[in-house]
Amino acid sequence: MNFHFELAKKPLPRVTEVIDLGINFNSRLNFSNHISAIIAQAKQRLFLMKKSFRSRNSPILIVAFKTYIIPILEYCSPVWNPHTLQDVRRIESVQRLFTKKLPGFEGLSYPARLEKAQLSTLELRRMRADLCLCYNIVHQNVDSAVSNFFEIEPSSLTRGHSWKLKSSVPRLDSRLHFFSHRITRVWNSLSEKTVSANSISSFKARLDSESFDKFLLIKD
Repeated sequence: MNFHFELAKKPLPRVTEVIDLGINFNSRLNFSNHISAIIAQAKQRLFLMKKSFRSRNSPILIVAFKTYIIPILEYCSPVWNPHTLQDVRRIESVQRLFTKKLPGFEGLSYPARLEKAQLSTLELRRMRADLCLCYNIVHQNVDSAVSNFFEIEPSSLTRGHSWKLKSSVPRLDSRLHFFSHRITRVWNSLSEKTVSANSISSFKARLDSESFDKFLLIKD
């Protein structure tokens, strides 16, 4: 159905995409265009970093990558975190490219390069960002009611930890991959010790002892 709107008797143009706070939203809530934009920006920054740094010392280059490239690929990721393997791999290709060109990393597989560089996959980093936001919402560390995102299971009915979230079945595909739905299963899989951490820094540290392999799309 087509609608036409006016403001002060002037027609408002119809748009299918809009950028809000640096995030590219489209009418279908599909973030592929946003992902393409940040990948292009990150690869351009990689090229500039290569031209600007005379040092070929791998630890220095890894610090530079964490400082100048990763923030581009992670900004507001709970909003646009991709759910398709294609988009996940497209983002990961930036870190694959960077680690492949590090001195002394020639011939190593991607997991081996990550282990040597003490890096994790970008997909895992986004999942951890989702979990940190979930922790802050559940423990009311943000100015938003828990009920705006989640419903806590009654403690007498829960199996698992005491902060278990109630699962729901979205009516729309766009809602299926929304933050509060996609993170529920991951959050509910955490241990009581982790979800009951008394600070966000303690929560982040305890995430290191959790396994997320079954929730990740990238296996190699």
